[in-house]
Amino acid sequence: MANLNNMEMASALSQHQHINIKKGFLGLSKTVIYTPTNAVVDLSVQEYTPDAESRLVQLLNAPADKLETEVRKGQLVSVPVGHLRLEIALSRDRHFLALQLFRFTNFSYSEITGPKFYEDQQADLVANIL
Repeated sequence: MANLNNMEMASALSQHQHINIKKGFLGLSKTVIYTPTNAVVDLSVQEYTPDAESRLVQLLNAPADKLETEVRKGQLVSVPVGHLRLEIALSRDRHFLALQLFRFTNFSYSEITGPKFYEDQQADLVANIL
């Protein structure tokens, strides 16, 4: 599980209208909550090879009506160390999903896509292939 403070999309996630961030004891930990269902949001990071870039970009840029077509293309296979980094925030009830894709270049991560937010059926649909 990733730490919210170490995620590039932390500020975009905290500004989302349905997200509430609760600080733990002494402010040392933070819990992300999806407010419509009161579900805890788990944070993670997956890495991919450069071969997966076009598929990931197509998925993240797909309009709502084409999303199911992109998902039908099958599972995305992550690798332990890759040039692409996908930051993921998925609620435990699978009604909320936030994704942002980065590329590792010049010893840092540069943004490929902005943060993408999915809710309800779309969140569950996209989460099935991650």
